[in-house]
Amino acid sequence: MLPRALLIENVRVIPDRDAIFEAMRETTFDPRREVILERQPGIKTSPPADGSPPGTVTVRDQSTDETRIEAELTRPAVLVLTDAYHSGWRAEPADGSSQASHEVIPANYVLRAIPLQAGSHHIRLEYRPTSFRVGLWVSIIAALAYLAAWAFVWRRRRVRE
Repeated sequence: MLPRALLIENVRVIPDRDAIFEAMRETTFDPRREVILERQPGIKTSPPADGSPPGTVTVRDQSTDETRIEAELTRPAVLVLTDAYHSGWRAEPADGSSQASHEVIPANYVLRAIPLQAGSHHIRLEYRPTSFRVGLWVSIIAALAYLAAWAFVWRRRRVRE
């Protein structure tokens, strides 16, 4: 069983879904030591020969749509979260973070990954899909239209009286 969050330096890039699943079926694939990404992560990792970990990671506050993560890295690595990936997840650096921006990408096709440079990281991971924002605006516009229609009807009734 994998931990909730882990730092991995062995990165393999495979852009094709079927090829990713084939690679994960290989007997040599170990999800605790290797991550498969669909594209380059934007960091250069190089695992040491002694196998020492690149740092530590701690998951702090967690809810259904927000998670806070703290990580201290001595060298670049990919933070893998064993939660389902969705394009609606956004990672924002919090105060004291050594990286100006973070990107959430698919790991092993179904998990979440955040490439991290060496340093101290305080990350707020939030679920904000586009559909939520669109739904919010549709609701606001509908409420305003309802209020305008109600005011129009109320005003017409007062004029008739």
